[in-house]
Amino acid sequence: MIDLKKKYGDDIRDVDVLSYILYPSVFEEYKKANENYGDLSILPTTYFLGGLQLEQEIAVDLEEGKTLFIELSAIAAVHTKTGMRDVIFQVNGESRRVSILDRTSGKNS
Repeated sequence: MIDLKKKYGDDIRDVDVLSYILYPSVFEEYKKANENYGDLSILPTTYFLGGLQLEQEIAVDLEEGKTLFIELSAIAAVHTKTGMRDVIFQVNGESRRVSILDRTSGKNS
């Protein structure tokens, strides 16, 4: 079996070992996302795995006294040449736009 501490460092907890044993690919995807985006454990599991629905808002507590209110505003059509799509959301009332690769588009770049 894989040595999780060797692969991910000494901060592996018992719950991480159990998660890896039960759902190895999900655990590895979660750890990779943490490497890319920071600590995602503050996100409720439902939204980490499935995302938000349009016009749905969630509150994410970063730490005591610091809460982000995030609402998904719009999802643009896929750009056929690149497979990218724009996602528009509100963070504490301010509009943000990010471009993401839509994995269902068939583009791998």
